[in-house]
Amino acid sequence: MSKFQSLKTQKSRLHIAHWGGKGRPVLFVHGLAGSVAWWDKVAPLLLPDFEVAALDLLGHGDSAWSKDGNYTTQQLSSNIEEARKSLNWDKFLLVGHSLGARISVEYAAKHSSVLEGLVAIDFMPHVKESSPRFSKLANLRQPVFSDEEAMIRRFHLQPRETTLSEIEMRELAKELIKPWKNGFTWKCDWRAFLIRYDSVWPLLPKIQAPSLMVRGQLSPIMDQNDIQEVCQQTARSENLEIPNAYHHVPLDAPQKTAEAILHFTRKLAIS
Repeated sequence: MSKFQSLKTQKSRLHIAHWGGKGRPVLFVHGLAGSVAWWDKVAPLLLPDFEVAALDLLGHGDSAWSKDGNYTTQQLSSNIEEARKSLNWDKFLLVGHSLGARISVEYAAKHSSVLEGLVAIDFMPHVKESSPRFSKLANLRQPVFSDEEAMIRRFHLQPRETTLSEIEMRELAKELIKPWKNGFTWKCDWRAFLIRYDSVWPLLPKIQAPSLMVRGQLSPIMDQNDIQEVCQQTARSENLEIPNAYHHVPLDAPQKTAEAILHFTRKLAIS
């Protein structure tokens, strides 16, 4: 993992990875069951011209877990505002992936005045009846393992498709493990899989900040019709497809992800 400074928000419950840098602030937000590790290969590519940080959402990574086990998109969206205030940013660029993109859309609908721009990467605009859900995982208790190697062997992404090598998958898995009840568990609170995922359609027209909607060319989550309709519903929006990437675009194509962000911000500077 690349080097960053670990920070806590003012309420001391959320973990922020801060790579430093100067210039336009950018905050990365991961998806469900992810962590700041999702941005480990993207963040350094924006240095030193950006001040780069990534947030571990409540119930994920090195952030605290909800005391009652309840998680909502509204609650997680408020995590972004808590991070912004702790970083003392007046305005910033917000980049979210998957669930992180979904809650970033929700944040942008309420807080466009503090956003220089929004980049939303490969997310579901709404839950489709045919979409695989996390109900099986949600009904399981928090998994406990006796050793880390057993966890690493079982680790996979959801959806599973990725361009990552076996070595890269092992390294990612190691970042998601923590001690738990005389053993080990994943850093994600399993109760987060019960989160209600409402449609984004009512939110999109409220976004006033410039936005870039991104999908992986091979993604089974966000298809071409989805991204086109999202852009039609969002003012000042454009879309981009990143080739040879599945759903986990920041992992599959970190260089292309960084290039898309850089190109988008250059256009913001001109406008």
